Amino acid sequence: MGRKRATWRDTHCTAAHRYAVALWPAIPRMEQRVSSLSWLAPALLAIGSAGFAAAWVLLAWSRDRQCSWMAVLAAIDAVLLLRLARMRPGWPRALLATLATAATCVFANWGIAAAQMGKPMGLLPWQALGRMGPEFAWLLAGMANQPVDLAWLAAALVFALVLGR
Repeated sequence: MGRKRATWRDTHCTAAHRYAVALWPAIPRMEQRVSSLSWLAPALLAIGSAGFAAAWVLLAWSRDRQCSWMAVLAAIDAVLLLRLARMRPGWPRALLATLATAATCVFANWGIAAAQMGKPMGLLPWQALGRMGPEFAWLLAGMANQPVDLAWLAAALVFALVLGR
């Protein structure tokens, strides 16, 4: 007994071509889906950065510390949000992740300063945030952040730039 010889039909026809009706719908290519949702990455990043800054402020307010190590987590959050939004890899994604990390750090430090100033007055952090200007927040953040805190913030920016590519 010999081996069965393969016919033209066995070698050239796939399951999709054997039937008159397609078995599954055509799936659009990844490039088409990415380009049609180009607005999603910045929107998702803005919402995620604001939410992360709020969580950072509440953690710092409850622990009565700066919690600057959260900056590295903010960088990871920004990179993951951009990847979930399917933004293409490269320098634009890396710069956007770094910018979002820097914005999260600035807003979190502003919120922490406002929370610390509002606590003796009986104000919640989001109530005190509107009453403090950027100059006073910058002064308080400069006084509150030690060199270790600044190192965490710088490491987060480098981390976002490297992982964002």
